[in-house]
Amino acid sequence: MPSSTPIKTKMPDLANAKRYAWIDAARGVAILMVIAVHASHGLKGYESFTSGVFAYGHYGVQLFFVASAMTLCMSMQAGSAHRHPMLAYAARRFFRIAPMYYFGIAFYYFWSIAKSYVQQGILAPLPQYSLPNVLFNAFFVHGFSPAAYNSIVPGGWSIAVEMVFYVFFPSLLWAYERCPTRRALLTAGLLMAS
Repeated sequence: MPSSTPIKTKMPDLANAKRYAWIDAARGVAILMVIAVHASHGLKGYESFTSGVFAYGHYGVQLFFVASAMTLCMSMQAGSAHRHPMLAYAARRFFRIAPMYYFGIAFYYFWSIAKSYVQQGILAPLPQYSLPNVLFNAFFVHGFSPAAYNSIVPGGWSIAVEMVFYVFFPSLLWAYERCPTRRALLTAGLLMAS
């Protein structure tokens, strides 16, 4: 007699996926590099010292992207057992970035109103906070618009780069996994990046 209870399938536990301390350390170093660069801009009178010490701090963003790409590869492998792996991938990427970024858009909207009031005595957002710029940011395509690129959320350009990368990443990973000469492809990519 067939059972009427549904069959339960085991879903991959991505929350408890294996973590590597060295990747977390690379992310931490990357964050400190970015903080150092921004903090050095405020050290007036010490430009010759800070330019030498923090000269490579701007590479922190690239280091963070590389560390994130590595964890993304591992996450894609862990999520491949999911019933709808691409949908799960897109949802994880979106909800990892979007809520806080949307909060940033709203926060800086009110910040721009306050700044406009203090600077000009007008209770309105700054001119760069236009509807097209906000929409470009809301859909994460502001990297393709010079007017919207970094005008809504300071540093938002990195989110644009990250989200565009998330869109293309599955295709890049798929092509890499099927490439018969992966080492040559990886070496060529590293040489082009350097």
